[in-house]
Parts: sequence; structure tokens; C-alpha cells
Amino acid sequence: MPITKADVLAVLGDPILKRMFFSVGVITVRAEEYNNVAEYIADDDIAVVPGTKSTAFYSGFKNTIETQAGVSLSS
Repeated sequence: MPITKADVLAVLGDPILKRMFFSVGVITVRAEEYNNVAEYIADDDIAVVPGTKSTAFYSGFKNTIETQAGVSLSS
């Protein structure tokens, strides 16, 4: 079974993400952003679709996260 919406939400809900804060140049990533993404996914504002490549990809045009190829956490 491929990686699912539930798998993505489980990863985004991991307590370790609540401690994340880092910057790369002018880009800053904070825990709140992960929470926001999880809410958009839970509300189906961002779709999660199974992918076939070795990396995940977000399409702003389609507002879709294509997961990397892999097996669901619940398998």
C-alpha cells in the first residue's frame, strides 16, 4: 500500500516537529508551518496523492503533495 494522507498527517503530528526551528539564508522554518500544512491536508485544502519517484513534491499549481514512492506506515 502506498504512502497515504494518514501517513503524512502522522508525520506532521510527530511531537519532534513541535521543537523545530531553523533558517537557511532568508528562509525560516518553524513548527507552526508544519501545523498549518497538517490543517490544510486534514481539511482537504491540500490533496495527498501517492507518487512513484524517490522524492516527494508539492505542486502549488495543483495544490497537491505527491508522496515519494514507498510503503504506508500502517502496512
